[in-house]
Amino acid sequence: MQFRLQELQSILNASASKEVEVEMIEHSVVEKIGIGPNKTNVDRMCFKKIKWDCYSLATRALLDAVFDKQTLATKTLSGIKKRSKSRIRSKELELDPVKVNDIVQLVKQKCNVDEWSIRRIISIKCSDTANTKRFNPQPSEC
Repeated sequence: MQFRLQELQSILNASASKEVEVEMIEHSVVEKIGIGPNKTNVDRMCFKKIKWDCYSLATRALLDAVFDKQTLATKTLSGIKKRSKSRIRSKELELDPVKVNDIVQLVKQKCNVDEWSIRRIISIKCSDTANTKRFNPQPSEC
């Protein structure tokens, strides 16, 4: 037990100098890294698995790492509800713009693609997730 405590403290001390946040979750250590100009937290292991060859897949993987399925299913990039007769924007229906901006900036930098292409992928991902939740209401495991 003492050895495990020392090991965790050494990880915390090492990660503090690298600007990495470490969280304790059920006796396991999950390292998070900050992406983009606002340092949105992403699980380090999820980040390492991202293939940067395809900006579409990279954007989708980052969205899955940053937002949960419920958020992606119920919110949109613009804040306008899908199939709404009145096109009124709502902050409650909008994805967190700070996190979205961090994703856009990172993918733009790594994949050398324009911002609107990335935003289009984000909109499609939200729509796909909402349709999946609508037709398949039981929770899915990754």
